[in-house]
Parts: sequence; structure tokens; C-alpha cells
Amino acid sequence: EFGHGLNAEYLDEALENPDDPLQQWRRDAAKQRRLGQFRMQVARSIITLFPNAMLSPSTRELHLWHPRSVNETEVWMVTFYDETESPEVSRAFRKVTQLRHGPAGLYSQDEGENWEGATKGSQGVVISTKPLNYQMGLGHGEIIEDEQSPPRIETLINEHRQLWFYRNWAHAIASGDWAEWKAHLPKPTGRV
Repeated sequence: EFGHGLNAEYLDEALENPDDPLQQWRRDAAKQRRLGQFRMQVARSIITLFPNAMLSPSTRELHLWHPRSVNETEVWMVTFYDETESPEVSRAFRKVTQLRHGPAGLYSQDEGENWEGATKGSQGVVISTKPLNYQMGLGHGEIIEDEQSPPRIETLINEHRQLWFYRNWAHAIASGDWAEWKAHLPKPTGRV
């Protein structure tokens, strides 16, 4: 709703490492009761908050994107730390964070180059004369509404989160103000 989205991956018990310190929370009975069986199966997730934030609960990260110009975006990334957790869990989270987002990180450092390439590629003479196709997976995602979670689409690979985000962005740009945007925002239903 309102352009927010969640992308989740479910646990594969064959690949799960019960000794992983980052998975210790799954053995907490209070968390199991609060989340329920369905949500306890989520291995990792990415939450997009319209218009410019992303949360990654499994890695405790908050990303904020601040457009600075047509061709430039400043990204802020914060990793949260739980001072009540064990030293073993703290070390494991620090190691994972440094591996992913440190100076030699595997994720963020490479993503900047990809975004730069996509931006430059979208400004060419030929591409400006052709319509872009955003139809991957359209009509193949069925929205499931039950008591286990907020409405969701269960397909392995899809772009529904991105499509919903951009649909809401276009709606926000066309709206006169925030109240109008909220009052007329469509919700996805059926097959999308």
C-alpha cells in the first residue's frame, strides 16, 4: 500500500545452518509466538518504503536514497546494533556487514557502478526513440490475502515490488497534493 513493498525469501531447511549465531533468534519461543509459523519461515527480506527508503531486517540495514540531480543520487546506509545480544552474535553481524558493505564489500560498491551504467545507457540517442518494455511477469502474479501475512504474491522471480513502486511514484507526481494522492491510490487485487 502507498508504494511500499516487501520482497522475502523463505527458509530452505536443507541449507539452514542451526549453529549460525545470526539464526539464534529463531529459537526464541516469544519470537516464535509473536511471528507465527508463516513469518518464522522468512529467511531474509527487503522492505521498500515509498519514496526513498529501504530496510533489510535480516542484516539490520537502513538505506536512504537522496536524489541530488538528474544523474546523481546520494545514498546513506546505517547498520543497527543490538547492545543486548551476545558478543558472538555482534561479531557475526559486524563480519557480515563488512563483507557486504565495507570498503571492499561485495554489494554496495558494485551496485553504484551498475546504477551509473544504467543511467548512462538510458540517455543514448537510440534508446530515446524506443519505448521501454516493463512487462516481465505481468498477469502472472496472484495476490494472496489470508491471515498469515499482509497481501502477498508468491512467485520466485518477479518485478512486482518495483512496478508497484513506480506506479505509485507516477500517481504521486500526477497528484495535486498528499491528501489527493492518498485518497485516490489504487490497491493491487487479483492478478497483477
